[in-house]
Amino acid sequence: MADAQYDELRPWSRVKHAIVREYIQAYSRVIAAQANLRHVYVDAFAGSGMLENAETGEGSAGSPIIALDVKPPFHDYHFIELDERKARILREHVGERGTVHTGDCNEVLLQVALPLCQYKDFRRGFWLLDAYGMDYDWDVIAAAGAEPGVEVLLNCPIHDINRNALWLDPSRLPPGRMERMRRFWGDDTWQEAAYEKQPRLFGGEPGYRKLGYGRMVRAYCDRLQRNAGFPFVVDPLLVRTPTRQPLYYLVFASHNATGANIARDVFKKHASEAERGSLLEAEEDGC
Repeated sequence: MADAQYDELRPWSRVKHAIVREYIQAYSRVIAAQANLRHVYVDAFAGSGMLENAETGEGSAGSPIIALDVKPPFHDYHFIELDERKARILREHVGERGTVHTGDCNEVLLQVALPLCQYKDFRRGFWLLDAYGMDYDWDVIAAAGAEPGVEVLLNCPIHDINRNALWLDPSRLPPGRMERMRRFWGDDTWQEAAYEKQPRLFGGEPGYRKLGYGRMVRAYCDRLQRNAGFPFVVDPLLVRTPTRQPLYYLVFASHNATGANIARDVFKKHASEAERGSLLEAEEDGC
């Protein structure tokens, strides 16, 4: 079993990390070439910086270490971790190369990260929102969409959504879970994307039929454009487990066409691995 101070390295983590590494490498190269700009890397669910293979015990770089190794480096790094012990370990890895914040990512993103990514100040920010569940709020996404200097790569956690919100009858969803879904989506229109009403065989109130994940995620992407104000939203990438169970979608949103084109190419490159839930051994070995 993986050490509790480290998150467990899952097969699909390699796919996600390959995508993050390739995108931020290209992003940093483009921004650093413009001498008047400063770019900021923000990881909202940073963990302890390392992952551990549960079978071998071997460590693997998590997204914070991957970001710190990018060349040319970002001008500023900000990592957010709610767990104080993991944050303490992450500080040991990061040293003076970045800042580790302990607390609710929604508060830190709005109060700390957003002011550091202002377009008018010639700053640009890349935000990685790689949550295990519905832990980032729509208010944060809307604020990022209103700031031209920010782009986001987010994990749309359909596994968590299905387990905690998509009941067969949404009207019976407990108030706490309804509120959690509302905070994630921004309002109650998620039900329109997740269900359609169907007449009952013998009359009475209509019943509900759950629709596919794809439709719900497309509706969320549409909200990113129409409601949050991101001009460019790349077609989401479905990541499965090795047993082909849908796990989450990676979604990229930006104010910049170049960034969107790069993200689209990176998604396309890794689509087959994401579908399998892991990278091939040959690719892991660098072949």
